[in-house]
Amino acid sequence: MHSTSYTIKLQKIICDAPAKSFVLGIKSFNGYSSCTKCIVDGDYMNGRVCFLQNNSTLRTDEYFKSKIYDDYHKAYTPVEEIDIGLVTNVTLDYMHLVLLGIMKRLIQFWVKGNKSVRLPEQHGNAICKTLQKMRASITPEFSRLPRPLYEIDKWKATELRQFLFYTGPIVLKDYLSREMYYHFLALHCGMRILASQDLCITYNVNARQSLEYFIKKFGTIYGHEHINHNVHNLIHLNDEVLKFGVIIWYNLWSRTY
Repeated sequence: MHSTSYTIKLQKIICDAPAKSFVLGIKSFNGYSSCTKCIVDGDYMNGRVCFLQNNSTLRTDEYFKSKIYDDYHKAYTPVEEIDIGLVTNVTLDYMHLVLLGIMKRLIQFWVKGNKSVRLPEQHGNAICKTLQKMRASITPEFSRLPRPLYEIDKWKATELRQFLFYTGPIVLKDYLSREMYYHFLALHCGMRILASQDLCITYNVNARQSLEYFIKKFGTIYGHEHINHNVHNLIHLNDEVLKFGVIIWYNLWSRTY
């Protein structure tokens, strides 16, 4: 540029799960050996691929480059020619993973899931009324106002973030069962720590413990077949933060979310 040469070093690659499998030439996110961070093998339960192990060996950049993972690689990718670790420098995007993936799924369970986890209609209506009342108190820092739970299929990532971090712990307290409420709080606490620049390193171990508990109880409450790619990858988020910093610094937000 203007006769000046610049050296550019790619620090990280950020993709949602489908794009990541395309860019890296690897298994799709719903495949048995699809985790980009560890070599966990999926199980098939009730028509779904699920991931029930949280202590599998981590993948390495060297093994990726050497194509050691036979059941993981599907095609050559030109990204391999770039000097960047295709395991350690390909990040997990918490917007798709946690908000659009897990938080949205939880609300769908509560609104239209099996009877064992679905909120009674009167409880759902009461939560919606509380969210409606909160609209008058939402400050301009929030780009969207709360909407009823029954419109969950239309919720954007910013609305899910607001619910997970701020309104959810308040509106759910009197209506979810004790077990389900504390399970939700484990996700809330773990993600609040990882999303805080002041807390994400000092309390990183606490965040991991909260998210480990969330994963462990998820199968008990909602069914082990629902421990999918998103739920499993919660176990890797604290390591991402230790490497790249607070989790809100690297994601795929755009105006449409």
